[in-house]
Amino acid sequence: MISDVRKVVIRKILIICQGNLCRSPIAEVECRKRLADRGLGEVIVDSAGLNTRDDLAAHPSAIDVAKEHNLNLDRHRSKMLTEDMVRWADIMFVMSPRQKQLLLNSFPYVRGKTFLLGREGQQIDDPLGLPRASFAAAHAEICDGIDDWLDRLFAMSRDSRPHVHDRS
Repeated sequence: MISDVRKVVIRKILIICQGNLCRSPIAEVECRKRLADRGLGEVIVDSAGLNTRDDLAAHPSAIDVAKEHNLNLDRHRSKMLTEDMVRWADIMFVMSPRQKQLLLNSFPYVRGKTFLLGREGQQIDDPLGLPRASFAAAHAEICDGIDDWLDRLFAMSRDSRPHVHDRS
């Protein structure tokens, strides 16, 4: 049986949330760490926000939660999502179905490379304005989602390089 499946190698990951202050910065540093742990430190990970101002520091609770997991967000500065970023990314992760729909409305060509980060497509709620425990819960959900995605990407690969199968 001949398959028309093409292998698409993932070299650039973009993680997107609303303000690039809480969830996506945590996901960015966690994803980098987990890729490095798998020997894939050369994969580039970046993050951005759909509705933010450039150059804002990560939320203090996000910084604290990251530090508890030996991650550093002290130098993080928010970035507003741009079309150049969208075109740059091989795969993009968002936190909610609404964010995915906003991306698809603005950039229809991202269908097929934009996914919910949460495990099995679950939404990861925004902890902004909520108690610190909500940041810890978001961190746990982010880690579960990253592990789930990396496991799926690696399961499809015999050469230990993350990739997705594109049947188009």
